[in-house]
Amino acid sequence: MTENTRVLLALLCTLTAWIGVWVVAVVRWVARGRNRWLAHLLGALLGIVAAFGAFCLSGALLMPGTGETHRRTSGLASWVGWCCG
Repeated sequence: MTENTRVLLALLCTLTAWIGVWVVAVVRWVARGRNRWLAHLLGALLGIVAAFGAFCLSGALLMPGTGETHRRTSGLASWVGWCCG
């Protein structure tokens, strides 16, 4: 897989997470009869958080490193350490 493909996949994962969380938050908030403007604001903020997490995870797993095995293992370990630490 080329570096351009990996970057495209990382951005696609980020965008998908943002849109998915935004839509779910808005649909659930509006279904309860709440304010639509606040629903979209909440959805956008939660989507940003989800997109950041997807960006970190996809960057750790997809971006190139020195070796294929080394890259996946160290990338995932550093991401888990960063999130839990």
